[in-house]
Amino acid sequence: MNKYQKAIEVIDTLLHLMCGEEREDGYEPTMEEMSNSMDLLKNLANKAESFEWIPFTFDEEGVLNCELPDVDEEILVSDGDSVWQDTWCEADEGYELFSGIEIEDLAWRQLPKPYEENQNENNC
Repeated sequence: MNKYQKAIEVIDTLLHLMCGEEREDGYEPTMEEMSNSMDLLKNLANKAESFEWIPFTFDEEGVLNCELPDVDEEILVSDGDSVWQDTWCEADEGYELFSGIEIEDLAWRQLPKPYEENQNENNC
């Protein structure tokens, strides 16, 4: 069970206890477990936006009207079938991908943080 599943189990158990239902094994989460579980799930919910694809959208005049990456930011780009890494660059008439691929019908998202040893030590 990973740390998110454990947090959900703690909150689920708490909700059942509040309704007068006890677990067969007698487990009751401590205040620290409840607080840590809520904090963990709140952090995950706050990060959820960074996991979503952001379509490149244009207004009626052809001007980009969506959230954009920072200039020179390395990003993931997708056409719905393929995903690749590219760089968002300034151009003579606005912005473009370093690869030169047209951004119409594409979406982007930030790169995930690189793996660091022991970052998942509580997920076993």
